[in-house]
Amino acid sequence: MTYLPRKEYDGPDKKYRIVGDLFTTDWWWNKQARLPKGHFLIPLIFASDGTFLTNFCGDKDIDPINFTVGNIDPKVRNCPSRQAWRCLGIFPERPKRSEKQSACRAEERLEASDIVQCVLELLLKTLPKMSRKGIKIMCPDGKMRIGHPVLACWIADYVEYNKLFSQVYGSCTICKTPLE
Repeated sequence: MTYLPRKEYDGPDKKYRIVGDLFTTDWWWNKQARLPKGHFLIPLIFASDGTFLTNFCGDKDIDPINFTVGNIDPKVRNCPSRQAWRCLGIFPERPKRSEKQSACRAEERLEASDIVQCVLELLLKTLPKMSRKGIKIMCPDGKMRIGHPVLACWIADYVEYNKLFSQVYGSCTICKTPLE
């Protein structure tokens, strides 16, 4: 576990800075500088991706929302047997086949997009307050400390980002370039 950011350098002359793990980034240093002395940052890493379940019962998909804590060493965090990732929730999936007219299907897509946004709001609504005030955490040394959880990143593929940002397929989720 890493509670504070650190800077690592290549060689004894410390000419080149090594940025690799989350705790070596400028982002963590900047966030940590804003916290009161003695408090620490809890970077939350979220991930979501649709998963196909079965061939036998029609179009059965599931779209879990998983998260982990950036303080955990990446070698531990990325090892499935260490169970550092937890399922926080599941995005509902709408049926792929619809007998409705195209206007109704467009309405269906908008409703599905609204539902995804509602799920995100429900899951993350307490995060800003916890981030500002901090939460008491029992550390491995037995002392109570105050940690500030912050959404550090969301790992997703292009299709998933379109769903998260309610974008039309083919548009850019980052720079908002219009679809040609």
